[in-house]
Amino acid sequence: MKTIMISSGDLTMGGLQKILVEYLKLIDKNKYRIVLLIANDYGKKNLFLEEIPKNVEIQFVRPYNLVSKIAELSKKRKILNRVLLKGYRHKSKRVFKSIFLEKLSKLGKIDLIIDFDGGLKSVLDNLKAEKKIIWIHSSIRKHKQDNKSKISRYGEELKKYDKIIAICKEMKEEIKELYPSLSHKIEYIYNPLDCNNIIEQGNENIEKMTSYEKELIESDYFLAISRLDAVQKDFETLIEGYLILKNKGIKERLYIIGEGNGRVKIEKMIEEKNLGQDVILLGEKKNPYVWMKYSKLFIHSSKYEGFGVVLLEALMLDKFVISSNCPTGPTEILTNPKVGELFNVGDANQLAEKVLKILYDKDYQKELLKNIQLKKKEFELSEITEKFHKTIEKSMQWGVKWN
Repeated sequence: MKTIMISSGDLTMGGLQKILVEYLKLIDKNKYRIVLLIANDYGKKNLFLEEIPKNVEIQFVRPYNLVSKIAELSKKRKILNRVLLKGYRHKSKRVFKSIFLEKLSKLGKIDLIIDFDGGLKSVLDNLKAEKKIIWIHSSIRKHKQDNKSKISRYGEELKKYDKIIAICKEMKEEIKELYPSLSHKIEYIYNPLDCNNIIEQGNENIEKMTSYEKELIESDYFLAISRLDAVQKDFETLIEGYLILKNKGIKERLYIIGEGNGRVKIEKMIEEKNLGQDVILLGEKKNPYVWMKYSKLFIHSSKYEGFGVVLLEALMLDKFVISSNCPTGPTEILTNPKVGELFNVGDANQLAEKVLKILYDKDYQKELLKNIQLKKKEFELSEITEKFHKTIEKSMQWGVKWN
């Protein structure tokens, strides 16, 4: 039996982690031995751990005590803590490389390595496998802040992989434009979505919720689901746009599902705009889909994306979607046919206009719902599964060159 080793950063709540789980479910475990190496053990925050298929071998690289110490120091701002944090991060890098390579040596022959989040750069030259694939989950140009030197260095790293998988057409074209010499290595595969599971979770009985949760979910609200990241995600525009809507008289509140190191900054934004009673940070939710189903609108504000799979999840539940027109993904998802509204990145006034357009135009809502049913067919799991299986199977054919 051939061995596939998949590497990723963590199993906490997030879009990338969710997609990783879906891919693990698709691989034929009777055909391949699957080893999952996770860089960071977050203990009780490994929310997706129990969803990993049972016949997948799971190993963590950095232990929980080191990971939790770094997380603790990152929240503190004293100079001494910054010095300690620097030391722990340096130790973390050394620990990762040494433990990772040790674990790798004990796995035996590896036929395929899948670098699912691009986290193997520090050990790439030490990896021995028949084939190596990397998944790209976000716009390289935006992630590297349009820095030509960083983009160039990243291209040198990509040369070491046999295949580069983008998660949408737009991203594939961006990578080809940045690295023409790698064009023959690049493919795109849409993220797999278990639509039936999303619908099933959306129908969860809310009577099981706490009285506080039940009160919230039965109110009128807009919803955003996002990692609380103040760099990639654009909460300034989201909250400012909501304030504009509030001043125009809307009664709906704004709920935000997610956690991250930007929480304190976001709480401060909410407090400064006196929106503490209107903008509610719900934290992480094991089942966000029931909250999505009960929402009036789904709003996504980001500076850049990989694909924005959360937009598709909202569409699967027949939700009206408003998203920033950022690279890459939202335009590809929400157009042809039109199934939602796009606003310019950073334009809070336009965000508010788009919300009002959908909220009060019933005929437009009917048109969008009709188009949503057509859009769902473009992302059927069967087609994505077939493309993924072909990629895996081709990688296992010895001596076969990808082109």
